[in-house]
Amino acid sequence: MSRVHQQSLFLLIDAEISRQYAEDEGLKPSKGLAQAFFSDFESSLAKLPKKSRTVLEGLFRDWAESRAVLVQAGSDASGQQPSEKNVEQLLNAGLQAREAWAQKADIDTDPRYAPGEDGLPGGGDSSVSEPGSDFAKGAGAEKPDPEWVGGLPASQKCG
Repeated sequence: MSRVHQQSLFLLIDAEISRQYAEDEGLKPSKGLAQAFFSDFESSLAKLPKKSRTVLEGLFRDWAESRAVLVQAGSDASGQQPSEKNVEQLLNAGLQAREAWAQKADIDTDPRYAPGEDGLPGGGDSSVSEPGSDFAKGAGAEKPDPEWVGGLPASQKCG
């Protein structure tokens, strides 16, 4: 289940980045292409219980629209119209264009999701607490200073 949550988070982030990219660049994805991407998952989703199906359908519809945005970006960059033969090529070109845009984008992730230097979740420290006082810094030291340990009450010392 943890893997499903992780993959779902990745899809949500990817879709949101593509949505913002489309908005900034004025891209209008093809509804037909978005439906074609979604149809790859439709039969699998139909087998799920209704509650799970509803959530995952929304997730995969957003993801499918984000793929259509990327194909449109690739199409605009290359001057080629999407077809069954070049959709992967256009998708990759769109990913490259979005990556260039994302390098300049301000991505702000809640600290609970361990943002990395790029702002995306999962690349950094998952701790939301940073010691501020000297006492707290001493408590977090890999090898505590004997003077700091000596200042602790007897009830907080081991041995």
